[in-house]
Amino acid sequence: MMRMALFLALSVPLMAASVPVRVEGRVLGPGGEPVSGAVVALVPTGGRSGLSPTPEQRTDAKGQFWLEASAGRFGLTVTARTFSPHFRNLDLKAEGSLQPLEVRLEKGGHRVQGTLLPAQGLGLTGVRIGFSKISQDDGDEFYGEVKLGRFDITLAPGDYLINVEAKGQTGRKRVVVRGDIQNETMQLSAEPQPAGPETLAWIKQKAIPLQGVEAGRGFSDMQPMRALVGDATVVGLGEATHGTREFFQLKHRMLEFLATEMGFTVFAIEANLPEAFAVDDYVVTGKGDPAKALAGLYFWTWNTEEVLDMIRWMRRYNEDPAHLKKLRFYGVDMQTETVAYAEAKAWLDIVDPAEAGHLAAIRTAMVKLPAWNNAKRTDDAQAAWRSIAQGLEALIVRLDGKSLSEGDVNRQRQNIRVLAQFAAMQAEVGRGNHVRDESMAANLRWIQAREQGAKVVLWAHNGHISFHPGSIGGDNSLGWHLRQRLGKAYLPIGFAFSEGGFQAISGDSSHQGLRVFEVKPLEVGTLDAALAATGHPVLALDLRSRPSSGPVKRWLASPQGSWSIGAMFRERQAASYLVKQPIVDAYDAILFVKRTTSARPVGGRGIPMMATAKAKEPVNLGFEDGLNGWSNPRDRGFKAAVTGQGAKQGAHCLQVAFEGDRNPAAWWTGMQVVDATAYRGKKVRLSGWIRTDGKPDCRAMFWMRVDCSSGMGFFDNMMRRPVTGAEWTEVAIEGPVAVDAVNLNFGCMIQGMGSAWFDGVRLEVLP
Repeated sequence: MMRMALFLALSVPLMAASVPVRVEGRVLGPGGEPVSGAVVALVPTGGRSGLSPTPEQRTDAKGQFWLEASAGRFGLTVTARTFSPHFRNLDLKAEGSLQPLEVRLEKGGHRVQGTLLPAQGLGLTGVRIGFSKISQDDGDEFYGEVKLGRFDITLAPGDYLINVEAKGQTGRKRVVVRGDIQNETMQLSAEPQPAGPETLAWIKQKAIPLQGVEAGRGFSDMQPMRALVGDATVVGLGEATHGTREFFQLKHRMLEFLATEMGFTVFAIEANLPEAFAVDDYVVTGKGDPAKALAGLYFWTWNTEEVLDMIRWMRRYNEDPAHLKKLRFYGVDMQTETVAYAEAKAWLDIVDPAEAGHLAAIRTAMVKLPAWNNAKRTDDAQAAWRSIAQGLEALIVRLDGKSLSEGDVNRQRQNIRVLAQFAAMQAEVGRGNHVRDESMAANLRWIQAREQGAKVVLWAHNGHISFHPGSIGGDNSLGWHLRQRLGKAYLPIGFAFSEGGFQAISGDSSHQGLRVFEVKPLEVGTLDAALAATGHPVLALDLRSRPSSGPVKRWLASPQGSWSIGAMFRERQAASYLVKQPIVDAYDAILFVKRTTSARPVGGRGIPMMATAKAKEPVNLGFEDGLNGWSNPRDRGFKAAVTGQGAKQGAHCLQVAFEGDRNPAAWWTGMQVVDATAYRGKKVRLSGWIRTDGKPDCRAMFWMRVDCSSGMGFFDNMMRRPVTGAEWTEVAIEGPVAVDAVNLNFGCMIQGMGSAWFDGVRLEVLP
């Protein structure tokens, strides 16, 4: 259930309560006998913390169960003593109940038992315990039985996060299940309590009020930040959401201050390392289009007006001759491999053709393997990914033993390292975050060495910059690795807010896609409420200046509640995005904005990706009438033409071939835009046939996006499941069209310097 955070509308009120959907059925053993006492749960999918809001239920003597939940996508989990657990996904629709389900359990699994230790002065009442499997699935959280402080559950092998809720207290812990566990111990912590008058007074006294979040205001109000930053060589700037305008603006202002006043010259962001060099080229030389370079980072989270404004400011800073030390722009991430391979392969073709052949063979093997989130993965595929990672590391060792001087050897070696990191991440089902954050820390270490120890401003989510062990789904974070290496020279600054808007991918099936959400202030027992009580709209707080004893120390060392929202948000479960932990165990300082608004995507919301006339209905889907009805951009180095050779269906198909100057990040898309009126409230399916020339750096996809009056709706571009082979492959995208949909956009896309063919496109309404 715990997955990589990844990759990737107007404000709307909270949805009215919907009619619950009933789920009922029977749990049976291998021979069809009823299993009584099995624990059955409905677990909402989508990013959240805490246990399911739908209480679990035990089966009766006949093995029967029934549960109710609102419409949406859920995981159905079943556990029973001596049986392997059961998991499946269910799509609950508002129209009514499902047909009764039959769940068959098989003998097996590992028995996990342990003891819950209550917080000081509290007893154990109202206890619930869930084991959230760290996997590529969503909703696979299994619920156990608790009696007299002892829990008991049978689980399949794997890594799990234990979540416990009891009256007035909670607990969270990671456990690895490889066999029976007889005495696991779990310490619970008291729920957040309101800050007392002494704590509120201390926060107000120590707060550093800031005049605003926008850059260009001068630094008179920020002078106290000099002491806060001190001798830090890496300042980590977090964010409580991935889509808040004021957070992005305040980070821009912090970069401006740290660069102008304190000698920081390197900016590093939670984005892919090889792709970020295109932004760096603009920042350093002024060459290229900053908007295109920013879009080339692939992350919708950063493709905003606020980040683009910061990049343009970095260029203006570098143009000023008074600034002898120029700013550099880097990425630290490694979640995509296309540009890393293309650049390294082109370099090796020149300096070492034999090793270029070895790299091409490795890449060919990579594109044939399922990605980390592919349900068809097997143990053999994991082993193959590990072997590829080892092969890439061996290639680096061989290159280190050679005298290579042509080109940027250091950069190309790191491109191969990114490929190895990517492969290692693919090999770790459910533990990709472990590889990812460790790799981001290693990449930042490489950046510092490349820039000869320059001071770095690091931009990432709160969870990544935190130094608390296990802050990323139970895995150690980028910030944890930095604190281990740099000690106090690493300064993590968490971001917090009380209320307001932000953009995120909706986890609600009734309105999927990128939207703007609005949240209200949390209860008074939270850190956010204590910071808001100062009356300052924007402030900084150095947590290291806390007293060594007394009520202030005790409150800061106890769990507080604070918003933590990533790429996805489920509006109906807003309270589950409250992280309860001692803030001083995660950050050295806090930047707080009382009220926020949503980040603004480059190009606005609900605007088609390119100017294309809207039609009443799709036309010429089989390309029998040339390119009639399809857009055909001509400025990306590709040539698109209809050909009569090798068509899959009919007499013609579309061929798209790269003919431009070398560009590993090259991409092309042809599209149609149709009026969405006839599709509103329905589910549609886009399907067809695709093949490529089989080159390792060529990927082809269909894509579909719904533009709504309230923002972007459903979106899928097959980026995680592209077609890479030379044989015709039938693929499909299915998704809902919201009731306020305006445009239905779909098209063909190719990425990389190769050729792809498309045929037999179909757009249909599903029953």
